[in-house]
Amino acid sequence: MGPDEVFLEIERHNLEVAAVALLMLLALFGVHHFFFKHLQPRHPMLRLLQERLRYLTTIFVFLVPLRWAAGQIQEMVTILDELHVGVIFVLVLLGLESLYSLLFIEPDGTPRLSPTVHFGLASALYGIPGVVFLALISGFPLFDRAMLYALGSIFTVYLCMHLLYAFVFKWVNWTHPLALALKARLRFWAYVTVLGLVCYFAVTRYTFIPVTGNMVDNLALCLWILLVCMVAESILAGVFDFYFPVAKKSEIPTLFRDLTRALVYIGLATFFVGFVLKRDLNSLLVGSAVITVSIGFALQETLGNFFAGLALRLSQPYTLGDYVEVANFIGRVEKIDWRQTAILTNNGDYVLMPNSMLAKEAISNHSSPTRLHARYIEVGTHYRHPPNMIKKAMLEAAASVPDVLPDPRPELYIMDFSDSAILYRLRYWLADFGERFRVDTQVRAAVWYRFKRDGIEIPFPIRTLVKEPQVSQDELLDEVRGFLQTVDFLNALDEEALNTLSHRARFQLFAGGEKICVQGQTGDSFYIIKSGKVQVAAADEDTGEVFLCAEIAPGNYFGEMALLTGEPRSATVTALVDSELLTLSKDDLRSIIVGNSEVEKIISNVLAQRQLRTAKAKEEAEEERMARANASGRGQGARLDQLSEQFLRKIQEFFSY
Repeated sequence: MGPDEVFLEIERHNLEVAAVALLMLLALFGVHHFFFKHLQPRHPMLRLLQERLRYLTTIFVFLVPLRWAAGQIQEMVTILDELHVGVIFVLVLLGLESLYSLLFIEPDGTPRLSPTVHFGLASALYGIPGVVFLALISGFPLFDRAMLYALGSIFTVYLCMHLLYAFVFKWVNWTHPLALALKARLRFWAYVTVLGLVCYFAVTRYTFIPVTGNMVDNLALCLWILLVCMVAESILAGVFDFYFPVAKKSEIPTLFRDLTRALVYIGLATFFVGFVLKRDLNSLLVGSAVITVSIGFALQETLGNFFAGLALRLSQPYTLGDYVEVANFIGRVEKIDWRQTAILTNNGDYVLMPNSMLAKEAISNHSSPTRLHARYIEVGTHYRHPPNMIKKAMLEAAASVPDVLPDPRPELYIMDFSDSAILYRLRYWLADFGERFRVDTQVRAAVWYRFKRDGIEIPFPIRTLVKEPQVSQDELLDEVRGFLQTVDFLNALDEEALNTLSHRARFQLFAGGEKICVQGQTGDSFYIIKSGKVQVAAADEDTGEVFLCAEIAPGNYFGEMALLTGEPRSATVTALVDSELLTLSKDDLRSIIVGNSEVEKIISNVLAQRQLRTAKAKEEAEEERMARANASGRGQGARLDQLSEQFLRKIQEFFSY
């Protein structure tokens, strides 16, 4: 057979092998497509394996026909061993992946282990066979006894150092602030040093690694550089993360810390180039100076803002959350960066101010040195009102506002004797500058309502005269008498006594939310509701639990026990809306009580009857109310006389001075 015939025979054989390999590939693809696409297994673990093994089996489908063809074609014999190792490698991966999926993966695909452990196992699953595969195809004597001993020694050194690293940076629960700061700052550098030490051990201990003497020296130099960086980072962490914020309780600006850290590393790099690598620094410094000058001219404004921001952060005229006033803007500092400061105004708008501008402006910080802030309101009153009366009314009105601080206490100043009024200035303190307008409104409203109740006039020049319809005195007295007659213990009085009280009673206006009287406080005023709505709340003195909460409508009254006997208030009464109340005080009732024993007996008898009715109602509500009702019925007359005598004695004692 001639050479041409031999060549044609080889080509024919190769074509036949290629055709068979192609048919084999198509057949395997069909089987693969059936098992991994069309087949829908019922068991969830089979579906999991179907999903996780799809891509590895695709590689196996390609390698099997290629491995068979390489054994049949002379020209592909050179890669036969590599393909054989590749097929075995894929089979090993398929087995490991199947085992890993069955043991450590849930049917829904989520790992059963923590993310860190899952990543480590997955890396070992693919990494170790991959290293073995590369070593085999490259001809590296991986399974030689000396080689296995060397690799085992290197791995043992790495494992020991890794365990030491994990013990220091992961397993030990450090609590000291300095230890926590060093742990956070040195973690990266420490692990890089671990890898460097393992590499240095390998290249100096075993000669099979192809390195030169210069490479070993450079590796040792890198280890020294890592050590210097760790020392520098430790010092920076001790200063910026422990000494100032923990020991000195002084926060260092982030801008200053970053700049200092950058300068330290630039200095270390310069020292390394000049004194370790023995390079000439003159050309480097000259070139750097030229570049610096050029950049300085190009970024003059940006650098100005940067250094202004650095100066502001060092001096700290304000911090995040402070309320500042600068350049006619008032707002809360929301953001501070290298270039500008963002201020959120009362209108909800951001004002971005360059740091260079802030460095030149006067800054008023309303949140420093403390969050407390003083506010002032001015009001004028008529000359007929004594200053002490005004002082008492305004200070009590300010103290009634919940957001006004009791310490420092509100203060009142007389500012001027003007043409039409005495001008007063009230100073009070609040804890949140951002709430100033709301608190000012509450204080002004409290002052107005207090002035209205006390009959204090705020005179202002008025040019337009408006004549309002006036209620006659007789109509007003009739209205007051009508309210008084709705009260049981006052309705028993004669006409003369009612007329006297009608002249002395007065209407007072209370703002919605204002407390009229407080439980436990002493008082001598009695109230009848003309308009509005009030809430009565009583709480247990020991536990503070509220056991009574009710609303009272117009026509009802409260405070009679404080008026007649001087007993402390038994409940807290709050106006739910603006409410007008008819008020009687102890002094108003004194004129008809003192020297009139008949009136005292009438009032005490009415109060005794009311209390007796209340006690009887409580008794009837108990489980044995029938028996108690009979017992109380037999002794009701004696008990009424006893209660009447007690109230009479209290009234006489209360009005005896």
